[in-house]
Amino acid sequence: MVSRAWYEDIQKSLHSRNFKCMQNKNCLFSKHTNHSLIIIALYVDDLIIAGTTTDVNEDKHFLNSRYVMKDSGHVHHILGCEVNCDLNTNTLFLTQRRYIHSTVKRFLNTSDLRKVGLNASPMDASISLKMVDIDEDTDRQEQMKSIPYREAIGSLLRLVAGTRADIAFAVHTCAKFSCKPSIKHRKAVLGIFR
Repeated sequence: MVSRAWYEDIQKSLHSRNFKCMQNKNCLFSKHTNHSLIIIALYVDDLIIAGTTTDVNEDKHFLNSRYVMKDSGHVHHILGCEVNCDLNTNTLFLTQRRYIHSTVKRFLNTSDLRKVGLNASPMDASISLKMVDIDEDTDRQEQMKSIPYREAIGSLLRLVAGTRADIAFAVHTCAKFSCKPSIKHRKAVLGIFR
């Protein structure tokens, strides 16, 4: 209830400053001025304000007059993503580099890398994936039980949702086989990690 009351209060405050709530995202507010666009992203009790320095400072001053706030400066991390902002070129770059490195380290060792090799794309077109591979014997099926296939798929899905939409097709294709993955499926997942 408290969080709902907080949201309703800040929503009223932002509406009073001509911010409009995005249609499909209740946590995003935007305001167009004659010369710029200001966007406020609200996550629980944190705000990220994007816009020109003048507009951001005006809105921060307004919000400071209504709420007890702490200005943490430029954003460096949000929801597991690293934020790199270059003020000289007016560019913003999101990455999940740390998460990618820890995930690759967890699921891909050097011997796996040699087996898979390096590919130009996340999914090798020559590999045909099927639900049940008749070729696989029971020893290999037992071997797959000890391999964290679902965890690898979950980690890859988090990357897709964050910053790596380019691997979405390959990840979703491999995710279809999470119930009973085979060695071929594992090799396809390792190919995504490469």
